[in-house]
Amino acid sequence: MIPVIKRQTEVMPFFVTRVGIFYKVEEITRLNGFEEFQIMQVVSGEGVFECAGKTYSIKVNDVVLFYPDIPHKYYPIDGQDWILNWVCFNGNGCENVLNEIVNDGHAVIKKIKSSKLYLDFESLADALKIDSVYAHLQASGILYNMFIKLVAYACDLYEDNNLSIQLQPVIDYMWANLPNDIIIEELSAVIGVSVSYLCRMFKSVYGTSPIKHLIMLRMLTAKNLLLMNSQRTISEISIECGYKDTSYFCAEFKKYFNMTPGSLKK
Repeated sequence: MIPVIKRQTEVMPFFVTRVGIFYKVEEITRLNGFEEFQIMQVVSGEGVFECAGKTYSIKVNDVVLFYPDIPHKYYPIDGQDWILNWVCFNGNGCENVLNEIVNDGHAVIKKIKSSKLYLDFESLADALKIDSVYAHLQASGILYNMFIKLVAYACDLYEDNNLSIQLQPVIDYMWANLPNDIIIEELSAVIGVSVSYLCRMFKSVYGTSPIKHLIMLRMLTAKNLLLMNSQRTISEISIECGYKDTSYFCAEFKKYFNMTPGSLKK
């Protein structure tokens, strides 16, 4: 996705130029580097990143960051599908924020919890779907929050608040029961709180409701399965993601991603 960059956006200390969600990556070799800053996070699979004479194994949730014009190479290993989220950006304030964690023009950051950045990539994609200066300025704000999280993780400063820790068993329950019917009373029972309190907890930590968060996990899982398992039918993937009615699943998928599962599969 490549937005139209407006003059008002370019005066920001950092601005997004393009973003990719669940992007299947083959080998990329850039002997002269890339013309923009880039952050990418592994969604699934495993690959290798080579830069400045160093070689890194890049696994699920790991993040790679590199500056413009820094020669590098990255590729999947063992012929497996390697799926990434990525964002490209520019601005004269980028290095001021990121120099704390960057050496030799790049950084590899591990121990990142997926939900902390997956939502940011999704929010960036949503903002850039709108061809307006205001939406692109909002994307700059999302990008800056992403910088803060990366610096905190790289410097071992990130501390999950108590609510986030309390909610982890609920998130684990969602993942473990993704194919099953899940009602909100089940989720509140996992940690022994009322439904209304659970909703307040989710709103505080994730900015959404428990059911909407569950839908997001199901939609992202469906998208990943569609990209990685070309031999499986949409009906099979629908069931695995908790939708027994394939037609309803397709309608929800289109509402979420603005395309049908069949279009993505092709």
